[in-house]
Amino acid sequence: NGVFVLDPADAFNNPVGIKSNSTKSNELIVYPNPVSDNLRVNYITSGISKLELKNDLGEVVLQKKFNGNVSEIIDVSGFEAGTYLISISEECFTSRKKLVIDH
Repeated sequence: NGVFVLDPADAFNNPVGIKSNSTKSNELIVYPNPVSDNLRVNYITSGISKLELKNDLGEVVLQKKFNGNVSEIIDVSGFEAGTYLISISEECFTSRKKLVIDH
């Protein structure tokens, strides 16, 4: 009932292969999780972004601003053990992840 048209050129425009483990734009990467001391944060952007870490009461315990890509190591050994929310915000986009600090 339907007509399908196959264009052989599409085979060369959409390669198939092994997926890269690289960070995509606007994808917040935090590891290890749970963390006890050094938290690694990666985020790809060409703009200005703001990173916030909030405790389970919603209080901001850490705030940093970045211009461009973020590749940061944050020492969380001084924070109380518990569940946190880490977020990175740009002008029109916010990415959030749950984070567990466990000493």
